[in-house]
Amino acid sequence: MFPNLFLDQKSAVPTWVWQSTEDFLPMVSKLDTRPLQLDLARFMGNGLEQLDQKIIDAKAALAELLAVSTNLIDDNSNLVPRVISTLPTELIDEANAKLARYQQLSRLRRQWGVQTLSRYPHDSLNRVLLYGEHRIWSSISGRMSAAHPNTMAIPKMILPYLGSSSGGELIKVDVQEAEIRLLAGMSADPALINVFESGGDLYADGAQVLYQTGQVNNVQRNVAKRAIIGIIYGQQQQSLTHTLAKTDFSLDVDAAQRLFEWLRCHYDTTMHFLDFVARDQKLWLAGKRTDLVGLGLSTTQRRVIPVQSAMAKLLKQFILMLDEQGLDVIEAQHDAVFITGNQVFERVRESMEYLLIQSFDCLEFRVPYEHEKLLSIEKV
Repeated sequence: MFPNLFLDQKSAVPTWVWQSTEDFLPMVSKLDTRPLQLDLARFMGNGLEQLDQKIIDAKAALAELLAVSTNLIDDNSNLVPRVISTLPTELIDEANAKLARYQQLSRLRRQWGVQTLSRYPHDSLNRVLLYGEHRIWSSISGRMSAAHPNTMAIPKMILPYLGSSSGGELIKVDVQEAEIRLLAGMSADPALINVFESGGDLYADGAQVLYQTGQVNNVQRNVAKRAIIGIIYGQQQQSLTHTLAKTDFSLDVDAAQRLFEWLRCHYDTTMHFLDFVARDQKLWLAGKRTDLVGLGLSTTQRRVIPVQSAMAKLLKQFILMLDEQGLDVIEAQHDAVFITGNQVFERVRESMEYLLIQSFDCLEFRVPYEHEKLLSIEKV
């Protein structure tokens, strides 16, 4: 149930770790028996067609940069890395990022192809039933996981083809700016707390810094969101630009440097808190310092665990409270839950906000929030 690292220091593990895990065990059994349904007919048409086009585009972009035929590019071939090694230094990072993007899409195609989907059970309407095998505590941070298949990490492009086995619509409930919101509370940074309590938008502000403009669009905001979270979790500028290049986004090193300096200047309390917990020999869980020591963790891991463990604890508490109110939780994904849409949509929204605020009480610090921007609730 727990990582072996915990078992060696059981007496030093906070009581809430064991208690919350025991409380959540019955919920895991429920999640294991509530499958997501994949509409195979629609997915095999539109879904795979869109994915195949993304693969073609990624392959063409890589071939153009390498000045080779697309026929020579294969995601398992050693030829492409050899060609990349001969490029001018200033092009190598870009080429590796384009290769990583192509390989990522190719893996996705294999994971969601006909051969793989045929292994899972189907219902009488030929819909694929995706039963995840859930683990309540898959890492030192306490985050849950699922396998065979990993229903907690279904790609965004697959979501429109999913439904619930109960027949209702699938509703995704997303805690807005969850990680940064929790970080604001545990670091007690007045500047960051003010962003959330005044209804501000940290990611939009960051996008203005990245693109040096007063007006930003959703794409630019999403780039800023990924970049800010990357910096918070310890990524340096070069690593950050490489990571974003594997997705549909891109960011140059100078822009990443501007964002890094802006965070250090405006939210120095937060950044100093993260630097401290990264160096601390005692482990922080859910924003609270524990007596756990050692564990062989890197400074980067120590840096991210306070926020990740707080998010894991909050999500489990939120799911339990939803279940107690009769809302059928089908699945969870990091900072979001999926429920069936048999209930009136607006009643669901009001209930969710109330229950989430109640769930904040499970944490050892005050979580800043402003009602209008607390949750995003949408039909999948």
